[in-house]
Amino acid sequence: MIHSKKPVGLIILDGFGYRKDLKDNAITPKTMPFFFSLLRKYPWTTLAASGNAVGLPEGIPGNSAVGHFTLGAGKIFEQPLTQFSRMIHDGTFFELPVIKNNFIQLAKTGKTLHIMGLISDGGSHSKVEHTQAVITAAGRYGIKKIVIHAVLDGRDVPQKSAMEFLERIEKTVFELPAQTNAEIGTLQGRLYAMDRNENIERLKQAYRVITQEEPHPIQTWQNALENYYGQGFYDETIPPMQLIKDPTIKNGDGFVFVNIRADRSRELYLLLKHTSNLSFLISGIDYQNDSNSLTICTTPNTTNTLNDYLEKQTIKIFSIAESEKYAHITYFFNGGREKNRPNETRVIIQSDNPTTFVHEPAMKAREITHALVQALDHHDAEFYLVNYANADMVGHSGNLEATKKAVGVLDKQLKRLYETFVIKHQGTLYITGDHGNAEDKKNSNPAHTTSPVYFLVVSEQPINKNILTTMKTLADVKDVIIKNSFYYLGK
Repeated sequence: MIHSKKPVGLIILDGFGYRKDLKDNAITPKTMPFFFSLLRKYPWTTLAASGNAVGLPEGIPGNSAVGHFTLGAGKIFEQPLTQFSRMIHDGTFFELPVIKNNFIQLAKTGKTLHIMGLISDGGSHSKVEHTQAVITAAGRYGIKKIVIHAVLDGRDVPQKSAMEFLERIEKTVFELPAQTNAEIGTLQGRLYAMDRNENIERLKQAYRVITQEEPHPIQTWQNALENYYGQGFYDETIPPMQLIKDPTIKNGDGFVFVNIRADRSRELYLLLKHTSNLSFLISGIDYQNDSNSLTICTTPNTTNTLNDYLEKQTIKIFSIAESEKYAHITYFFNGGREKNRPNETRVIIQSDNPTTFVHEPAMKAREITHALVQALDHHDAEFYLVNYANADMVGHSGNLEATKKAVGVLDKQLKRLYETFVIKHQGTLYITGDHGNAEDKKNSNPAHTTSPVYFLVVSEQPINKNILTTMKTLADVKDVIIKNSFYYLGK
């Protein structure tokens, strides 16, 4: 293998999609003049980043987890979301030993089943039908007491859409056998239960409402939504609360955490695992790389990722992101493995912890760029893997003007990287997105989209422009980088 003598960078602009219509689109020549100047000068194309193109059901928006997984793997794998829904529809879910055996045993003890998950149809972490299926299975196997711990979305779906999904949960509860008592026992926004940035105070609040009975006026979820909406809260930010008398976990109870992504489920899951005396703790997937975990879906993994290839060739890797996207350049990009490679340097810039990034559109983009430029000037690596979170995290606010500011910050970072990577060090930049978001803010939409993403090759070195004509999905990026920047036929 002949190593690249020039630096190679894969720049992943999170939530940065392509949409030709500029109306309600944050990504325009006006907001990103430098990026669009690159499009005029260098070869580019668009890549599918949603639905079947990333192993999801057709029509489901892409997300950061599956986008980075597919980019790193260079192959399309069936994702847990698809697997879970398929098993429900063909009936095999209800015969899974992890469900059937544990539910039958819990029914014999008369203990309570607790079900927790993100209640929405966003598809990034769950679908409401998954929670409905667990409720239905509990009824079939004779469990008499069910408590649902509802986590509200407002990020992957409209910001005040919880009523639609909670009504679907209640419809499923209504269809249970008469002797089954099932209730929505707690309610909270995903800001708390699905923290991934080690915000201890939020995690404590999420944990407390499912483990410690609190004196409070009993209220319906309808009243809770009306009250908090009136105070200016939306689904994601509604504080944790108990809706019924004592919905808490007791010794010997069972617990199912429905979510099918690890990064926003791991903190609360591990807290429950280490502090609760449950008869079982089942999760949607393995949240912690533990072969003994009880899981509904199998996690896709591969040992043939882009970084695996580079490691075999002893190419030095420099990976950097802010902590909001830490898992994406590590666990997900590496095919479902957290391992730190001997030839890899990882730099994680600690994200701030605002309720929303609408007032912090720069996030840590400048710090990431500064660290990158320093590493380049010191020749710390040959391949640089970079995630900028701005377009996605600010795009989730649904605020078009804030998202414009966020991508404007990105434009300045790309200019600086171009001057350092391409002009100063004669390297190559591959610039892409992992899914859409910032390009479509119609009706203050906070969610991911089904848009394709840009793929742009920026280099003063000769490249085979024909390679772009055969690219169709994110899975094609791996081989293009290898063949265009690292591959040597004589190896």
